[in-house]
Amino acid sequence: MPLSPLPEPKSFFARVWGFGKGFLAMSVLISVLVFINLLQTLSVILVPISRTAVRSINRALARFWWGWVVVWSGWWGTEVEYHGDELPERENALLV
Repeated sequence: MPLSPLPEPKSFFARVWGFGKGFLAMSVLISVLVFINLLQTLSVILVPISRTAVRSINRALARFWWGWVVVWSGWWGTEVEYHGDELPERENALLV
């Protein structure tokens, strides 16, 4: 069932304010995501030394990114819904 359209902002300033908030959020989140991706790419250098270290680094970066998204979604008034089956201990899965 489709949702009803969002209401139009009441004034020009409300529209500009909404655009500014969205642009700020997008800029910060994309900048952080590019930096995290760079760190993950650089962690490949450690594969010959320790695969466990690479997995630990990537897991920590993914955990940081997901936590960051959840916190930002709360600040901006959106809701993150979690659905699915219970995962076994120490198993990872994400379906978007």
